[in-house]
Amino acid sequence: MKPVVIMANNVQELGGAQVVVHTLAKVFVSNGHKCFVVGVTPHAEPHDFGKSETTTLMPRIWPLSIPDDPQNAKDRIELRRVAVHNLADLLNSLEPGFVIAAQLWSLKILLEAMKHVDLRSAWRIIGQYHGAFAAAASGRDLKRALRLAPSCDFFAVLTREDAQAFAQCGLTNVMVIPNPSTWNPTPGFTRSPKKYIDFIGRFSPEKGPDLAMVGFEMARTDLGPDMRLRMIGSGPLESELRELAGPQVEFVAPTTDIESILCESGVLLLSSRTEGAPLVVAEALAAGVPVIATDCSAGVREFFQASEGDYTDLIARENPRAIADSLIRFSQAEAFVIPTKSRVSSSVYENWTAVFDLL
Repeated sequence: MKPVVIMANNVQELGGAQVVVHTLAKVFVSNGHKCFVVGVTPHAEPHDFGKSETTTLMPRIWPLSIPDDPQNAKDRIELRRVAVHNLADLLNSLEPGFVIAAQLWSLKILLEAMKHVDLRSAWRIIGQYHGAFAAAASGRDLKRALRLAPSCDFFAVLTREDAQAFAQCGLTNVMVIPNPSTWNPTPGFTRSPKKYIDFIGRFSPEKGPDLAMVGFEMARTDLGPDMRLRMIGSGPLESELRELAGPQVEFVAPTTDIESILCESGVLLLSSRTEGAPLVVAEALAAGVPVIATDCSAGVREFFQASEGDYTDLIARENPRAIADSLIRFSQAEAFVIPTKSRVSSSVYENWTAVFDLL
């Protein structure tokens, strides 16, 4: 079987894109492929994802750009050169196969490296975008995608709605490949919900952890003294969030043991400003956890359309009052138990082999 190289901006962070990359690598390896997981830059807090054969292209963390700093500019140029060189060396050492670039920056590095690959015409390239089209259009990602995607054999997005929007912008190679679910309830999984409202995600502006805390605070009197907001994650806003937190807010470090969280969760709160198809929503619905989510992407809407409507609430973005009202409604509803569901698609490998067959 042909080798598969899967790239991301980094492959060491405990984030959604990284979990998907490592999940796909396990799927490919279990089906007989030689699979290489490649990150462009190291991550400050590397997570151990297990036995994946992993390569990091840059010897140190990619520095933020500092305007009018010549040394910073030189460092970034050199690190990019090293990354391109190392990736080209890796690809030249392999029989040509398939490269999946899961994020736009990794795709940019790949396309630069391909200029130095001996058998570049024999490699098949699949670019991916894990966000929503709306998020891309609101920032710089749309221009980047439109510039990079035409060099791919296929450019994969998460939903039909996003595929149609990218196609309307002129891309002719767009296809839909949903993310694989990464967790399934174990046979003995049972829920004993406690009075926890759970935010699970990176503490960064696009995920809206500040909105979750403000909405919870607005609802706190109606929710009662026993209700707790668990902020599960880490990120650049953590210090600020901790300063704002009241006594009914708990902080929990990021964890891969999602089962222990979901078995106690009363409600999952997704307060994101932008998203793709967030895995945590699929995991919560699989575990039978009610979900309140902002209407932040086609991926979220698709999850909700396939779920039990009584146990989900799609609310406006950037609206703490809507968060508060939804939390109050759920807290006052009669206790209910949602049946767990299998969310891990048995067709993940079939989806990808169908793509490979087209190439």
